[in-house]
Amino acid sequence: MEASNSSESRHPASERELKEEFVLADRDRDGRIDFEEFVGLMEGLEAGMSRSELRIGFHEIDTDADHLIDFREFADWWRSD
Repeated sequence: MEASNSSESRHPASERELKEEFVLADRDRDGRIDFEEFVGLMEGLEAGMSRSELRIGFHEIDTDADHLIDFREFADWWRSD
């Protein structure tokens, strides 16, 4: 799933920065990103996607289908092209 139409990469410079991005997205600090938090993350990235497109992307990232994105899933997605 593309985060935006720009050519900028989501790839962080370091593992620490990746963790910081995850913590920023995880607004309730439960260690997981729910759909509404994901919407906020994507709005911050100026993805310009509809809610239905966001829901599809969320489910693609949520590889264990628990309706939450954990750090491993987030990291795998963030590092993907």
